[in-house]
Amino acid sequence: MSDVEMKLRRAGKYEFESKIAQAVYETIKTVTPTNMLFQSCIVCTYFGENEICKMFNVRPPAKIIVFGCVKFQESDGPDGDIPF
Repeated sequence: MSDVEMKLRRAGKYEFESKIAQAVYETIKTVTPTNMLFQSCIVCTYFGENEICKMFNVRPPAKIIVFGCVKFQESDGPDGDIPF
């Protein structure tokens, strides 16, 4: 047996922040609109720069913009029924 005694050391604030930032970066760089956990207006082809849904010609509420439109995901085209 060895007389070497191993001790745990606490990571410093900046070392910890760096490791967290690197882990977040590695996770985010692989995300694309096709493998996101949810679909949102941000990656929708019908969402314009002016924050207007081109499918329904209105601005969706913030919750819909962030979490997406279930009705849109299910339908292939507009059926005249605004889901928000």
